[in-house]
Amino acid sequence: MRDDGTKRDSQLASHDDLPDWTFLASDKGMLLETVTGAAAAANFCPDRQADADITADLPDAIAQLIKMNIGKALRNRADVAFTFEIDGKPDSQYYELRLIVVGRKKVMGVLRDLRRFPAVGTKAAAADASVSARLPGAATLLDAAVDDARLRERGIAVMVVGLEQLVRLTKRIGKPVRRAMLSIASQRIEDCLRSQHRAGRAGSDDDNFADLARLGSEEFLVVLNGVDRRDAAGQVADRIRKAFANPLAYKGHKFTIEPAIGIALYPSDGDSSDDLLKRARVALDEAAIRSDQGYEFYSTTMKFRALQRLDGKTELAWALENDQLGLHYLPRVDLKTGHVGGLEALLRWEHPLRGMVALDEVIPLAEATGLMRPLGEWILESACLQAASWRRDITGMPPVSVNLSEAEFTRDGLDAVILNALQTSGLPPEER
Repeated sequence: MRDDGTKRDSQLASHDDLPDWTFLASDKGMLLETVTGAAAAANFCPDRQADADITADLPDAIAQLIKMNIGKALRNRADVAFTFEIDGKPDSQYYELRLIVVGRKKVMGVLRDLRRFPAVGTKAAAADASVSARLPGAATLLDAAVDDARLRERGIAVMVVGLEQLVRLTKRIGKPVRRAMLSIASQRIEDCLRSQHRAGRAGSDDDNFADLARLGSEEFLVVLNGVDRRDAAGQVADRIRKAFANPLAYKGHKFTIEPAIGIALYPSDGDSSDDLLKRARVALDEAAIRSDQGYEFYSTTMKFRALQRLDGKTELAWALENDQLGLHYLPRVDLKTGHVGGLEALLRWEHPLRGMVALDEVIPLAEATGLMRPLGEWILESACLQAASWRRDITGMPPVSVNLSEAEFTRDGLDAVILNALQTSGLPPEER
């Protein structure tokens, strides 16, 4: 039987009998949103309002443990699961908390009251369709692989497979489709690794040639044991890429994606799991931005380029705030009649030292550093203001078009951004 406090909390839940309280929290442990199951573990964080400290009513030791693990999950970009006990009279309370990285400064927490329900890792949860519940923890897997490689004096290859493209494409469709697509993607990677094991390791006494784990909302970790050659790791990366040649399909939705893969080798690129994971991520960023083959091996020059991108982000943000950016308008001319049928707005960045920065450098930099959204909003609003001005002064002014990147086109709230630009400029929505 639930107590009165549970009944109050259950009013916030879509299903008050769910075993888990699922919520979003910031890097500081502040509650951002209750996703579902508000009645579960009702005595934990009774104040379920936004910006409430989820550890406020917990003993100091437990509060520190939770915040330490939030920091660890975000730092390593890897899921964390742990249990803890809250002493109470007459009964103690036992919980399991899983932390899943869903953003740079945001985690999803899944809290389970172990008195009422078994732990997520037991057979009772075997039917859970989530990818994270089915795959082993990334940190545990990688630590064990490095320890084993050190003991056996052999190499390993650490791969981070990024599916950011899939997450962007499914963002406007909904979480159920995204979860299903990620499960399908996970299965493809697993099948690929099993086929690689059969083809390349026949007769080997190593039954754990390849291991797979979930890293975050859009990444998977692959560990190749006993591999210290770039060509062997490259063959597996190629196989994973080819596994996504056919579209992912679920309930009428189809998406063709190209995963990016970053690779670090033990011991040449690092001798600890933290170093290997960080360097595989650096290689992943490089693969997503500039690789023709879709995967990259870590190199020391990548770290330098990553720092350059960080400097570029600072400069681009400064340019956006200090009117260094401008728009040029390219006319679309009918070659038969000579009539100008429209104008295309093109971004120009005139750097005070470097001069005119090429557009094919600005857009990848903005996408890689998280500035594409504010930059896109600035371009749209500026183009609308100019089009409205021309419309007032020129009779029969042709339409002005603005290009949107894939990240902008699939973002949430795009309609609101467009409407705001139209309202700010006074440009009628019906005008093309």
